[in-house]
Amino acid sequence: MPDAISPCLLPWPRTPAGVAEWVALEPHAARQAVRSPAFWRALLDEPALHVSPRHPGAGPVEAWLTEPASAHDRSLRHDEARAHMAAQGHLGWPGLVRAERCAALARGVISLCRQGWDAAFIALCDEVWALSLHLSQVMSRVLEPSMMFRRELFAFCVDPSLAAGRPRGVPAHRDRPDSGFGRVDGLALPRHCTCWLALTEANDANGCMSVVPAAADDAEALAMPPTESRPRRALPAQPGTLLAWSGQAIHWGGRYDPARAQGPRIALAFSMTHAAVPSLAGLAPVEADSLPVLDERLSLVATLLPWLQPPAPGSAMDVVLRLLGGDR
Repeated sequence: MPDAISPCLLPWPRTPAGVAEWVALEPHAARQAVRSPAFWRALLDEPALHVSPRHPGAGPVEAWLTEPASAHDRSLRHDEARAHMAAQGHLGWPGLVRAERCAALARGVISLCRQGWDAAFIALCDEVWALSLHLSQVMSRVLEPSMMFRRELFAFCVDPSLAAGRPRGVPAHRDRPDSGFGRVDGLALPRHCTCWLALTEANDANGCMSVVPAAADDAEALAMPPTESRPRRALPAQPGTLLAWSGQAIHWGGRYDPARAQGPRIALAFSMTHAAVPSLAGLAPVEADSLPVLDERLSLVATLLPWLQPPAPGSAMDVVLRLLGGDR
């Protein structure tokens, strides 16, 4: 994989439409460029973010997270989070990720979205995978060790003033209503868990998440289409807050209000599942020694982005995703 391309090529194909035109004119050069780390570094325009052909490793957890220093205090925090998940079907962990890490990733997402690239392309950064791995290791201690970090990783930017920003979060849904629960120390814990990290402040004005608490849901409701009319709990979050919910929990992202919002709502999300619950896309788990290389990350974006927002056939994004995914 080339690590650099001619600088003269970088200023003009900065948008999906520009890349699509490039594909029509010079398909080989376009294919080579979008597989170059230098191409994505230029789009991100953020010195704190890196795009490497091979992942350099996750690094020490202390560089990313603010977990308690003592093993005893960490264990107490994990127990508290576990009990809340079992009782409510969701949990919140304020300030878990260092603020400067969140700010750098948010700047990268904004740079991408301003140029017409979906927030999902932030998954090409080394830092996204290192951070998600560290978070998944914390959550495996909260839930159970057999929970695995799947490569189902997404990013969201809610702010329609940006070229690729969304007017709202994803409407009401359940991620994996068929995933079920297991028992750990007498607690019923989900076998699928979505982890959602606020990179910017999330509030009612810019589309924070809402969830239906477990006590307001029931077996009969599982057979009904999820709606936003059920009793909800809004989940405002500061940057660095980790939210998580079970595969059965009804949840949704709110709508951006341009009259009140002070900035975009930007977040990362990834899945953790029990070994007995298959990945929807047949994706392998992520281990510390198998963080995906750039070619794999490109393919993952091309596979996962259409789940959330299928591109119109023949559109610029459709052309780009086919280029990244090898004509998926």
